[in-house]
Amino acid sequence: MIRQFLMAGSVLALLSGPSFAQDAAAPTAEATQAAVDEALKTFTGDSVVATADGHEIKLGDLALAFSGLNPQLSALSPDEVYAGLKDQIVTETLLAAAADKAKLGDEPETKRRLEAVRRATLAETYIAREIDNRLTDEAVKAEYDKEIGAAPVQEEVRASHILVETEEEAKAVVERLAKEDFAEVAKAESTDKGSGAEGGDLGWFTAEVMVPEFSEAAFKLEKGATSAPVKSQFGWHVIRLDDRREVEKPSLEQVGGFIRQRLAQKFAGEIIEELRGAAEVKDAEPQPPAAILRAQELFQK
Repeated sequence: MIRQFLMAGSVLALLSGPSFAQDAAAPTAEATQAAVDEALKTFTGDSVVATADGHEIKLGDLALAFSGLNPQLSALSPDEVYAGLKDQIVTETLLAAAADKAKLGDEPETKRRLEAVRRATLAETYIAREIDNRLTDEAVKAEYDKEIGAAPVQEEVRASHILVETEEEAKAVVERLAKEDFAEVAKAESTDKGSGAEGGDLGWFTAEVMVPEFSEAAFKLEKGATSAPVKSQFGWHVIRLDDRREVEKPSLEQVGGFIRQRLAQKFAGEIIEELRGAAEVKDAEPQPPAAILRAQELFQK
């Protein structure tokens, strides 16, 4: 809550500044990165950028706060965001010093909150580091090879159809197609108005996209051939196979990000399972009723 209040009074307030509306002289990304690289030769995370009643505000503190900003804010004017974050941390430092002076750190509620932050921070840091150790390029490539590279080649077809309500109507359509153009009959007779307006064209699709009866008939056809009437839950179809081809597999570059996300989730689960499996976890007896968690006295005393 305090951090939200401080942000509202510092960085978020910058949104009303004129520099956010337009910045005609904004440096290019290359120039900005060059300036950062040069500055890193002089400054470190321990570099002091301000003091507040003798308490040091360090550059690493600003960088940590910046890393937690909403991306929309972090993409705005660097000078204004830097000044806003520095102002925020100065305010937090003065408030924390006042709390220390009032010995609020000795109160049970404060101790519990500080311990909760410490516990969560250590847990997040540990699992993130362990995931990074396992999430190598080799692991991503192996997952790609297993799930995509080694998967059988999939086929897709392009087909057109004419949909009618009865088998008799479908048989009459087949007879007409011996003398008339498929697209024209589809426009005139098909109850599927979407594809009918396109001459019956359904575009490219794989077998699982269509209902089984339709796919089975379509994929058995030779290119250019027309089926006998086929019944499905939608009515009776007369299908023409226009073309077929192999589905191109996505490259590692195309799906690498998705694979990394999925592996990260998988590794997180494995890490937690390993820790819990090796630990002795026992519930104490007796257990209180679950509703007792509503009692604020529990963390205030």
